[in-house]
Amino acid sequence: MTELIEKLGAGLWVILASEVVAVFLIARFWRLRLHWFEKCALTVLALVPVVGPFFAWWLCHDPGPAPPSLQDRSGMRTNVYDRWRDVFEEPDPEVRKQKARLLRDVHPGDPP
Repeated sequence: MTELIEKLGAGLWVILASEVVAVFLIARFWRLRLHWFEKCALTVLALVPVVGPFFAWWLCHDPGPAPPSLQDRSGMRTNVYDRWRDVFEEPDPEVRKQKARLLRDVHPGDPP
């Protein structure tokens, strides 16, 4: 047995160490609240020698959504009516045309 280990050298120890890490990762994957397909896929990926546990760990550790105070929700709604409100409510047609022309020509969010 020791002759076989000496023949294979350090490569065997790297593979064994990666598989030990894979066993711990697999035990952790099956305790997480994931779909069964994801658990099976991560298990198969973790069993690939050396690089498998790293990729499986990387795929499994999703940071999750940011807290609501840090989320950018400006793109979730439009401000079209607020931007054009003074044009819509203007009773004078000539002033309405001038205001509409200004809004069409220059938008506050556009680059120069």
